[in-house]
Amino acid sequence: MARGGSQAISDALAAYLEDLGGAIHTDYEVKRLDDLPPARAYVFDTSPTALARIAGLGRFYERYRYGAGVYKIDYALDGPVPWTADEAHRATTVQIGADSAEIGAALRAASREGRPRGNPS
Repeated sequence: MARGGSQAISDALAAYLEDLGGAIHTDYEVKRLDDLPPARAYVFDTSPTALARIAGLGRFYERYRYGAGVYKIDYALDGPVPWTADEAHRATTVQIGADSAEIGAALRAASREGRPRGNPS
């Protein structure tokens, strides 16, 4: 656990990069590699198809298969969640769905389809 929350990890990594002489630029849409200043390396946080478009690779990643999407939400609460199931009170993570069959079906569908709906390209 990072003291101060998970943002402390990103802040520490950013500070280390800056100590090494690196720079982080955010809130700027890169449409082509020519939009970037000269650098020894770039790190992109985007989909492979978007990176191919930016790098001028055309349809290079057209057949790229996406895996199941995962995300997590943490809430800071002023009290316990009023779960009705004892198992949920003891769990550190709770997956919410109508039943375990629905959750399993959703995971299998995401894996089988390769590219979940709404995934940016």
